[in-house]
Amino acid sequence: MGQQQLLILLLVLILVSIAIFVGIDMFKSWADTSNLEGVTNDLLFLANRAQEYYIKPVAMGGGGYSFERITIQDITDRPENENGAYSVVSVSSDKLILKGEGNRDADQDGTNCIVRVNIFSDSVGVEFLNK
Repeated sequence: MGQQQLLILLLVLILVSIAIFVGIDMFKSWADTSNLEGVTNDLLFLANRAQEYYIKPVAMGGGGYSFERITIQDITDRPENENGAYSVVSVSSDKLILKGEGNRDADQDGTNCIVRVNIFSDSVGVEFLNK
């Protein structure tokens, strides 16, 4: 009877160990995905603010139907937050490109997640440069 109990105890320890490792891996995967989604959400919010800037008259601190004078400080007072860092990549009169670099490397290639949004007066396009 003692050997059976030791065998069962050993089997339970192995199963519990496997469950712990699987749980840690699932949590890490969830955290990586959450960071990518957070960066994307932040960029879509900034895109909305940029479109507001585009429409707002110059006299009121906006662009007067142009993105040309926009800076990251015009659309947010926090270019870095718990999800990542955000910056202006390219500016023209009718197009603005913003980039967000997350805090996590989901695909384990050595580079954190990078998302870019192309903002026009009436639309927004999202590109995932590195997940």
